[in-house]
Amino acid sequence: ECNRHFLKETGNDDLSINEVLFAEHRKYVRMGCDVFLSHQQRFPIGVTLKNIRKGMYWHGASFDDCDDDVFSWVDYFVLRQCRDDFKPAQVTEIIGEIGRTLIEADWPDFTYVERSFCVLEAYATLDQNA
Repeated sequence: ECNRHFLKETGNDDLSINEVLFAEHRKYVRMGCDVFLSHQQRFPIGVTLKNIRKGMYWHGASFDDCDDDVFSWVDYFVLRQCRDDFKPAQVTEIIGEIGRTLIEADWPDFTYVERSFCVLEAYATLDQNA
């Protein structure tokens, strides 16, 4: 909700947070990502960001081909939050283009598989060999 408010208040409700920051030439924003984050929106964003760091640490060798900075596709920032911007076919294609997915799965409850978009993203990862 905070992202939507920011975008509307700044007159950028047709853009994503990433597009706004990229247009402002922010140093740590770019178009194109190294990893797609499949996460559960039931977690607070701080927990999700912490889990991204943990996942990259645990799977460090998987990121050896990346520069020093690893750019993540995170829906909070990349989707146009004020629009109906989540289209399964496009998400599947994006996952294939990126070629690497980091899944935020809770253990031992594993409620990740109870969420339809999470299942779609996991399937797309396998389907696209990402």
